[in-house]
Amino acid sequence: MAQHDFNIDNQSAPAFRGDLNNALEALGTLSSGATAPSTTYANMLWYDTATNILKMRSEADDAWINLGTLNQSTNTFAPAGVATQTTATWETGTDTTESLVSAAKVAAAIAANGSSMVLLGTLATTSGSTQVLSGLVLTPYKELHIAFNDIEISAGNFALELNGAALTRDTRSGEFGRIFGFAIISLAHGHGLSAARTQISFTTSKVVDLVESTGIDTATTSLTFGWSGATNFTAGEILVYGVR
Repeated sequence: MAQHDFNIDNQSAPAFRGDLNNALEALGTLSSGATAPSTTYANMLWYDTATNILKMRSEADDAWINLGTLNQSTNTFAPAGVATQTTATWETGTDTTESLVSAAKVAAAIAANGSSMVLLGTLATTSGSTQVLSGLVLTPYKELHIAFNDIEISAGNFALELNGAALTRDTRSGEFGRIFGFAIISLAHGHGLSAARTQISFTTSKVVDLVESTGIDTATTSLTFGWSGATNFTAGEILVYGVR
């Protein structure tokens, strides 16, 4: 560790050599010391041993700029002026420094700008004449994708309905009387299409139909599934997805 004014005086050879060696040592150790060098230059480096901070002189040669801190125990360097955040704020994405990208912020950016599908709810269609999915917030979504999985009814010849609009053609309960399929509803227009496979005993019917206006839009908060006549669900499930 050494400091020098980097001015080599006109002197005898032995003194010149000692002065030059001192200047080179100061350069090699970045003018390290517990106090600042008495002679400074623009863009000069100084390692402050009192604080373990590496500093650089300003272009105007009127101030020291902190470059970072060296941890002499762990042999690591921490740049100055870089915002940090705790693990908790990184995981939740609550830090407001946008240069710090958390997992939550990446997910939010993808959700806001990309296409994604979110499961809004699952209805177990094992009993009752209607099944209701309530408490919905549909404003983030463009479409509803609805899957009917192994739905079975107790009796009759009825169409599966959503908020009063038919999603499937008439079906009949029987030995193998079940519906498989899906429907896509546009939240901008309230209608869409349905593709269903209805199996009645040993007869299978596969039909794709346009879905009439359902009145469903982004302001809708609940979905009611039922039948065009008084009959009950006896098996299966309905899954409702929101698509951004």
